[in-house]
Amino acid sequence: MKRWLLALLLIALCPDVLGAATDDRLKKLGFLVQEGFVESPGFTTEDAAGNRVDAASFRGKLVLLNFWATWCPPCRLEMPAMERLYQEFRGKGLEVVAVNFMESPDLVRAFADEQKLTYPMLLDRRADIAEQYGVMRLPVSVLIGRKGEVIAKAIGYKDWYKDDVRELVAALLGDGKIESTAAVAGRDVQAAPWSFPRIDPVAFRIGPLSVRWYGLMYLFGFAGGYFIALWLARKRGLPLGGDQLVELISYVFIGVVLGGRLGYVIFYNLPYYLASPLQIFAFWHGGMSFHGGLLGALLAGWWYVRKQGLPFYPAADCIIAAAPLGLGLGRLGNFINGELYGRATDVPWAMVFPDGGPLPRHPSQLYEAFLEGAVLLAVLLWLGTRVRTHGVLTWAFIGGYGAVRFLVEFFREPDAHLGLALGLSRGQYLSAVMVVAAAAFLWMRLRGSAKPDR
Repeated sequence: MKRWLLALLLIALCPDVLGAATDDRLKKLGFLVQEGFVESPGFTTEDAAGNRVDAASFRGKLVLLNFWATWCPPCRLEMPAMERLYQEFRGKGLEVVAVNFMESPDLVRAFADEQKLTYPMLLDRRADIAEQYGVMRLPVSVLIGRKGEVIAKAIGYKDWYKDDVRELVAALLGDGKIESTAAVAGRDVQAAPWSFPRIDPVAFRIGPLSVRWYGLMYLFGFAGGYFIALWLARKRGLPLGGDQLVELISYVFIGVVLGGRLGYVIFYNLPYYLASPLQIFAFWHGGMSFHGGLLGALLAGWWYVRKQGLPFYPAADCIIAAAPLGLGLGRLGNFINGELYGRATDVPWAMVFPDGGPLPRHPSQLYEAFLEGAVLLAVLLWLGTRVRTHGVLTWAFIGGYGAVRFLVEFFREPDAHLGLALGLSRGQYLSAVMVVAAAAFLWMRLRGSAKPDR
């Protein structure tokens, strides 16, 4: 009799025990777990093909509801992994549903086709669905159970095809053990000979203030650039004092920030920002363009030296010769953050980046740090002590950076919402323009149109 009572007690408690274990796994993976039964909001909308869709059509399945937009880089990184998850578990009761945030059907269809995404793409043109689920930022994903209950919410980027996430989905579906991603991918990911160095992005903390390596890299770059520019100005006989140089660097910095932001808006996602102009000022969402930053720096520098009565090219030569130091250190900051990584590869020095999925990738940040930083700096300093023609250093930097960026883009992961056009990235087309313009201006300057320094 006691055994029967014990068995009945275990049966009664089993769902709670399993639920607690699942909640713990969700929390360890960074999910916000819903306490108690809360029914998922109902909604009616249309998909990217114009078909009417309502929430009831997904009842009886485990639903991963993903809120996204093409302008959101983490969203774009998540979606290929979601496609793999969908392909593995869709026959076992999982439905992956993407809800696009306030963009056109044409843009959504183009992105889905380019990325070969086959799961449903729903439109949320007025953000009604996002409002019902309390979505205040992107990316956000909501797990919905088979009875239509909200299980948990994931805020921010998540690699949905990691083994621990796949094991969680299998457990929620009542499935057995899963095959590892390494086996699924057909390669041993752990065999990557170089592991990504887990450097804390925060260099040090002072009370509640965190100082990050990425910010320090730019600080070191501007400080070192000041001394390089001052040394070169004196060597080339330019009447540019220390105070003037600090002011000029400050103007250039403002030009880099404003030009970089506007360049990203114009070159990389103009349709979105025309539809949502206030987002142009949302710097915290990310989105900066080097090519725009360069234009902004040149315009700001030109305005300052004109106001001070200084010659443009001699001043620009001194400032721009120091730029590679900041660029190289900035790429090291990107590497420490584990961002802007390269394409998947099997080269011996490939690394598995924390947010780059399971496959080894080119450490393209290090390629850029070496070529844009050390090599370009050495070339410009060598030219600065030997070539006396105004403007040569400025256009040598523009052409040199364009050539290096064009080369490294073959190893760097392209922007997911842009992809490649005729095998080239958007950055490569912009860099090609830099190389052509630099070649033309260098030819004109070296033909004798510029006066030598005195």
